[in-house]
Amino acid sequence: MVNYDGGLLACDFFTILIACQLMGLVDAVNDPDFTKNGGWFQPIPAIPPTLGILINRIGLFTFLWFPISLLRIRPPPTTTTSPMIVREGRDSTMISLDLPQTILLFSVIRIVLAVIVTVAAAQGQWESSIGYALRDCYFVGLAMIAFRELYRRYFGDGEGG
Repeated sequence: MVNYDGGLLACDFFTILIACQLMGLVDAVNDPDFTKNGGWFQPIPAIPPTLGILINRIGLFTFLWFPISLLRIRPPPTTTTSPMIVREGRDSTMISLDLPQTILLFSVIRIVLAVIVTVAAAQGQWESSIGYALRDCYFVGLAMIAFRELYRRYFGDGEGG
């Protein structure tokens, strides 16, 4: 059984949270009513109306990212000759993920899911649903690359991406 690095999994979850917040910020700034309501100086309600969208995005991206990334785990290399000896230390618990392929797989599944939802809803708005899916992949991919590199630099000599 492969030991999972809880720190890397927490880093991935934190990255998804940040990416979803950034997408919400882009949505808010691109809203035509943004400047009418005061721009950056408008009051922030106690419960923002976009909270449901944020929760849906976090749930969807978490549901897509973690199974994909956990399936791509390679067991850590062992240097011992006896199968009874378990290596201790940081390298034995590092998750070794091939990040570009994981991001690509996440993107393909996200785009296919957008197409399926568009067809099932019979909306016929291919361009907008695929465009939003591409935007989602862009934000999650960039955030994952950045946070995995930070994780690798600060917390381990294992492969962070």
